[in-house]
Amino acid sequence: MQERQSGSRGAWQGAMWSWRLLWSALIALVLLLRALFPPRDLDASGPIALRDGALSLAHWLIFLLVAGSVGLWLVRRLSPPGSSDLETLLYAAALGLGLMAYLVLGLGLTGLLYPVSLQLTTLVIGLLTAPYARELLGRLSSLAQGLRGWLDSGSAIRRISALVTGLIALLALVHTLGPAWDYDGLMYHLPGPAYFLANHRILPNLDNWYVNGPFTVELLFTYGLAYGDVVFAKLIHYSFGWVYVAAAVAVAQRWLGPRQAWFSAVILLGMPTLPIWASFAYVDLGWASFEFLALAAGLMWWQTRSDRWLVLAGVLTGLAVGSKYPGLMGCAAMCGLVAALSAGHGLGRLVRNLSLFLGVALALAAPWYAKNWLWFGNPVYPLYLGGPGWDAERLRLYQAYLGTFGAGRSLLDWLLLPWNIYARHEQFGAVMNRIDVPSLLFPLLLLYPLRRGPRAINLLLAFAAARSMLWAFGSQQTRFLLPAFPAMAVATTHMLNRLFPRSVGRLPWHILFPALAVALSGITLYYQVVVVAQYAPHLPAVGWESTRHFLRRIVRDFPAVEFASSVLPASARALQLGDGRAYYCQERCVPDPDHFRWAVQINRRTSVGELASWLQAEGYTHLLLSWEDIDFLLQHDPASTMLSAVLRLKEWMTTPCFRVVFADEWSTLAEVSCY
Repeated sequence: MQERQSGSRGAWQGAMWSWRLLWSALIALVLLLRALFPPRDLDASGPIALRDGALSLAHWLIFLLVAGSVGLWLVRRLSPPGSSDLETLLYAAALGLGLMAYLVLGLGLTGLLYPVSLQLTTLVIGLLTAPYARELLGRLSSLAQGLRGWLDSGSAIRRISALVTGLIALLALVHTLGPAWDYDGLMYHLPGPAYFLANHRILPNLDNWYVNGPFTVELLFTYGLAYGDVVFAKLIHYSFGWVYVAAAVAVAQRWLGPRQAWFSAVILLGMPTLPIWASFAYVDLGWASFEFLALAAGLMWWQTRSDRWLVLAGVLTGLAVGSKYPGLMGCAAMCGLVAALSAGHGLGRLVRNLSLFLGVALALAAPWYAKNWLWFGNPVYPLYLGGPGWDAERLRLYQAYLGTFGAGRSLLDWLLLPWNIYARHEQFGAVMNRIDVPSLLFPLLLLYPLRRGPRAINLLLAFAAARSMLWAFGSQQTRFLLPAFPAMAVATTHMLNRLFPRSVGRLPWHILFPALAVALSGITLYYQVVVVAQYAPHLPAVGWESTRHFLRRIVRDFPAVEFASSVLPASARALQLGDGRAYYCQERCVPDPDHFRWAVQINRRTSVGELASWLQAEGYTHLLLSWEDIDFLLQHDPASTMLSAVLRLKEWMTTPCFRVVFADEWSTLAEVSCY
């Protein structure tokens, strides 16, 4: 018997070592191919684009499996009780991606941020967690089979919703595989990691201050940008889009049931901008996923009273706070939730639970805020307290700019905020703001008091309400509400099920509202088709168009940026007015990320000669004006600072002190020719 057991154990160990070798060889092969065949240049087209796309997808998939494997290892260490397969996979994905980002943080803070160190990191982590990769693949296969069986046994509306969801995901992937053109991606989500890679360490950046903020999700982009692969960065955010929607499914499945779980996803996909955001080189869906999964873990802590869930909630909150400053609002809302759920167990228990949760969260987020404190004397640089390069006027103007989003700040505006975010939704968005609107089914939550659900749903809505109130006091951009939307989707699903649980009379109400949810997701699919047709990201993705030609079509000031990057001498420095996008012109262009800094400086000058002298002193040889961006800023210019600066510039640009070297409908590039 002992010999038989020993033989079985030996066979198992042999099979595991074979798997380790096979898995490590596959990782090494993909990384080697990516290094040997870096992404094509901007002018290349043809079949080489298919090779690049295939390598980007292969690198992305291998990286996700490596991250998921180490995440599964972390979940095993925490061992939170009672999680389902889907929940386990989601927590593994979040923790794994967070750990891979923090490994880059360690390399960056120690000056070891090189492509080879990123390759070794991926390979070593993959080798160490190979058994978990095997388990991860098994869980994914089991989940896929369960989903297929659930669809086969379901109604026609379930199959239609699955088809619509699949098409939305496919078109979003097509968009993701195209070149990066989104504003924030080109302004700092991509230039930040590229800046760190070029210097082999994480350094302060006063020209592009966004780069100094919490940067957890962006650090994942370095694994692709180390090869110059922008598509990899977009695919990472696309992955978080899946996590974001699946997290709502997992929470609804636990607290409501499988049928409601699916329609929670359908309701979320009724927001047309969601898949468009997912296809950008953004970080919002990463931060929002961390924050909502922290809420899900908090609910599990309430149900099981296991501290392991509270620790997991703290870790995920720390990742959210370390990804974006608005994560601090989520941390505050989670603290309120933990305190409320601990209140009936005595003061000592309340203090203990809050200390455990907040201690874990702040410890994980601390590196980002500590470095800002050391570098700038302000942990949330430059917000609220200013710092180097931020006098009181610049800070006031930037805060005023953030405050221009929304429909106003009067008492009536506050009362009408739930209405205005729909009726005047364009004022709450900066990108794709014409279709930037929450789900049209969310207003059903006004009826929630009539059909109150289980306490877990009450807690979800309490978090969403607290999160929304904190959002209302800040910059009222709709995408900053992303962490609250999954909670609202789950609660809305409950409302649909409770209001019309069965057919009443001759009208099939129990079918009508699910069908309406699917119809709204159909609108999202329509806009996905429109976006793909309008921007045609598939043309460069398959090689029918070069990246340069695509950017000339889509990014309005790219021809001017291209001229500055390729024609101006190496010593030139072009100050971009109104435009913060400098990714394609990092050597010769200085971005305008907070939009009003240079406008203030221009307004302080009383003559064109004085302005030219100031530009010379700052080292700027050219001015690059993006008229489209300036037009947008004029709509968010409460003090008319940008307007007065633009009027002065238009007058002074006609003098001999400026010589226009490039101009088209959208941009003007002028040399400073007098000092």
